[in-house]
Amino acid sequence: MLWCHVTLITKEEKQNIGERVMMKAPRTACLMVVLCITTVLLEARRSIHRTPEATPEITVYWRDDQTEKYRLRDSHLEEGAVFHTFDREYFESHMLPSGVIPYRYEPKKSIETSVLKKLLEELVCEMQAGKTVFTHFEPLKKNEFNTHSRTGFIVVKFKDYPFVAKVFVEEPSSFVDPYSRGFRPMCIYFMSGGVMRHSTGFGRIPNLDIIRKHVADDPCWDALITMPDKWFWQPDNVRQLVVEGKNIGPNPSMKVTLPSVYAIVADLIIPEKRMSLISKKDARLCLDLCHYCDYCIDPNISNFVLERNIEPRTKKYTVPIPDNANNHQRMVANYMQELLDDDLSLCIYDTEHFRTLVGIKDAPFHTSNYVSWYLKLSKKFMRDKFFKFKYERIEAQKHPTFQYLF
Repeated sequence: MLWCHVTLITKEEKQNIGERVMMKAPRTACLMVVLCITTVLLEARRSIHRTPEATPEITVYWRDDQTEKYRLRDSHLEEGAVFHTFDREYFESHMLPSGVIPYRYEPKKSIETSVLKKLLEELVCEMQAGKTVFTHFEPLKKNEFNTHSRTGFIVVKFKDYPFVAKVFVEEPSSFVDPYSRGFRPMCIYFMSGGVMRHSTGFGRIPNLDIIRKHVADDPCWDALITMPDKWFWQPDNVRQLVVEGKNIGPNPSMKVTLPSVYAIVADLIIPEKRMSLISKKDARLCLDLCHYCDYCIDPNISNFVLERNIEPRTKKYTVPIPDNANNHQRMVANYMQELLDDDLSLCIYDTEHFRTLVGIKDAPFHTSNYVSWYLKLSKKFMRDKFFKFKYERIEAQKHPTFQYLF
């Protein structure tokens, strides 16, 4: 016998059910829209009838072994960012010198550079062995170094000597994978037109020369600003990476050869005081300096510290204050005067070429505070990553207008 169970509902219950369905309808509609957009982003493909485009492409391989080649095709790649961040002649002419180099805070003491080179060779061997604790070095920053692939960027301090080293290690397979380096390197890649993290170190020392030329034009900035001495280093018999480009820029093809492992050795800076965003004087002073140097300096406040002079200043400096100066300008001028009178210097110890990092190709966007500065950077990232028109990318390839170091 077949039994049927029938539930009778009242008119009021029907109305309640209808109201609940109507309340859920907007949420259901929103969920369906999100799912559709996600599906389109993940699965959508171009029409098979669409004319193929010449998408920028790089191919990377070992110079001494071309059996394996790795490729990256990406519309963000631009000529200057890929091929004009390294100059072999400049690199080799600014190597860690032979002989001795003096200590920054104890000039009468020095160290044989052969000792530093030997320790750096041992460091690279330990890094390639996958070690995270090093015999002669203390890590200062290692969040951009991948211990599994043994590639990336790490900052270390010599345990027995007053120097630091920024070591870059790369392979062909990791060079063409800019999305696995972390959020900051990924942002740099999109904003700059394809600058890889491995290439950013090549501009630190030439930019040091640029900054020195800028500050030398103003007696007060020249007296106030200091920077550590820096040198390049690479291991003996280091393997070379070959980067070939196609459909990048007006030329049909381009090529550059880079060392797969190199380091920047610099003086260790002992700060008297670290600059802080909480202090209006600190923030405004650093931004004014970056503006004066045409933003070749990264305004990140952590790149600046106050350093006690090794020897007292023998010359008295007076910072001029124009009659029409506003309150901010007077505040910065008085602060500079205070630092000069106290025998303190503003030290820039990170000298990455900021215009290259964020792709500033024309007049930079000026600002008077850090909140506005980071908002404008965020806006530029969103624009470069998501809202750049196709004709703009094509124009950037046909008529590149980059301002890079080489």
